[in-house]
Amino acid sequence: MWAQRSNQELLERMLRWHPDEVIVDLGGNDITSRCQPRDIILDILKLCRLVKARGVHGGQHLPEVGIS
Repeated sequence: MWAQRSNQELLERMLRWHPDEVIVDLGGNDITSRCQPRDIILDILKLCRLVKARGVHGGQHLPEVGIS
C-alpha cells in the first residue's frame, strides 16, 4: 500500500492479529516526481503513529537502507 494513500481496510485486517512489531518500508511506489520528501516523511510518520496508537510498540527503530 502507498504511504500517501494508506488502505484503511488492510491496516485494520493487519492490526486484528495484534502484531508485536510492524515494519514500515519505503518503496519505490512511494516516491514520484510529484512528491516532496517532506510529505513522504510525514505520511510514513502518520502510519507509524497510527500503528503505535493501536498498541504495536515492538522493538526499536532500525533504519536500513538497501537498493534492489
